[in-house]
Amino acid sequence: MAHEIFISYSHKDKTTADAVCSHLESRGMRCWYAPRDITPGDEWGSAILNGIENARIMVLIFTKDANLSQQVLREVNNAVNAGLSIIPFRLTEEEPAAGMRYYLSTVHWMDAMNEELEQAIQSLGDLCQAVLEKKAVPPTAPRKTEGAKTEAPAPGKKKNKAILIAAIGIIIAAVGILAAVLLKGKGETQSADVETPASSSEVITTSSQAAAVSTEAATATAAPTSTEPAVVTFDGNDPEDKTKIDHEETTDEIPESPVTADNVTEDLSVTYTDGNNQGNITNGGHLAYDGEWYYYTGNDEDRMHRIKADGSKEEKLTDIPASCINVYEDHIYFVSDAGELFRMKKDGSELTSLLPYGGDNARILKGRIYYGDTDLRSIALDGSDERDENQIDGYDVQIDGTYVYYIGISNGHIYRADMDGSNVACVYNRRATSLRLAGNKLFFYEDDRGWFSSYNINTGELLQLTNDPVNAPVVTSDGIYGGSGHLQIVFLAHDKVGVKLLTDSWADTVNVAGEKIFYRDGDDDCYYMMDLDGSNKTRL
Repeated sequence: MAHEIFISYSHKDKTTADAVCSHLESRGMRCWYAPRDITPGDEWGSAILNGIENARIMVLIFTKDANLSQQVLREVNNAVNAGLSIIPFRLTEEEPAAGMRYYLSTVHWMDAMNEELEQAIQSLGDLCQAVLEKKAVPPTAPRKTEGAKTEAPAPGKKKNKAILIAAIGIIIAAVGILAAVLLKGKGETQSADVETPASSSEVITTSSQAAAVSTEAATATAAPTSTEPAVVTFDGNDPEDKTKIDHEETTDEIPESPVTADNVTEDLSVTYTDGNNQGNITNGGHLAYDGEWYYYTGNDEDRMHRIKADGSKEEKLTDIPASCINVYEDHIYFVSDAGELFRMKKDGSELTSLLPYGGDNARILKGRIYYGDTDLRSIALDGSDERDENQIDGYDVQIDGTYVYYIGISNGHIYRADMDGSNVACVYNRRATSLRLAGNKLFFYEDDRGWFSSYNINTGELLQLTNDPVNAPVVTSDGIYGGSGHLQIVFLAHDKVGVKLLTDSWADTVNVAGEKIFYRDGDDDCYYMMDLDGSNKTRL
């Protein structure tokens, strides 16, 4: 299917990329982003290049991780050469690194650090729509020059700032409409691409400024805005909390013959991987626990650290950025930012490279390391005996040793296949994201309906768990942790309706292990850990 927008992002920001893509496509703007749109068997670099060259806009999700990513830098370089309109969606106060600054010095920016992410994404959609329809972008405030200091507004000032920005945006919109009327009256026409003169470097602040860009376009073509349900909370004591939400039944909701299996356990703490929770790995694998030590990614450019469960003896283990952390028997397995798979002793000694590249999503199951997504492979724990397991047309891959469950790239439906990729069957034929496997259930966010559901693999029962979105979930024996529609961290019990907010600001990279939640906080773009109830927040 033809696309219009290429989404460039660090793999550590996949939750945000998913949210951006979902919103843009809900408004009819087809997106391309990896790994969803890479056809199994295609060479990764060629697929990326084709995705860029056939787009009109690049949306760059600009974070600390994207700023340091050589892959993202290469994508931006190719987008410039291909003549795309580049829209950096800024989620960090950091200045662009030298390479990024070279390519982005003359483009419009959207600062989204100080707003609710959902509203910022809405404004991004307005701007993309305007660019595709070649609407002129109104004048905006100049972006700060290199070396200038920018102070983040105090939390109490954010609301007033947003109101002021909204007011300015309304004025800009009114002026724009008046100008359009006057031009029309004179028989003049005007069409401009959204590009700034080479001498200027500007910022588009989200909220109403971006909305004002496409007032006419939104009126003509945007989908009606729906009101998101308020967040439902529970305290665990009210019997009414256990009332199930009735699930709307339709004939095309699930296949007529539900896909079931009897190789699963009812214990929802089992995610079928031995080195870490499979949900953690899908969310980047930044936290693991062996009963004595927590192993985690630190704020010193993602180096791995460990700390005792009682908070003592914190120490750094690597000088290599680490993700996909798995702790199994006497070793730690992890993946560098370049995709290299390593193994070392728990104290950081005997560091050994097992795989030079391509180790993303590494997880341990039945004494082997499985890695990749659409192209699933495995090696022995010592790096030997490399095997091609399957080439499936999907992502968000979850494995249990017998089956592989995944989201189909072409239509977003949930599928199951044997581990070798054969005997493919549709589990659920509506669009879904954030697929997770735990015990005898699949958990996923229903894109078409905006709610979170579970599917019982033993019985074929489909159950709506809440009216609220739950993105990038991690399923534990206690319940489900993930991101709300505004990407605050929420908790959802297995047998109660509703969600409980655990953070006020938006957060991502959620991992849960032992008695701790690991996440990246949107206020300062730094990693934190906190207790499972949201208390004792500690910067790492």
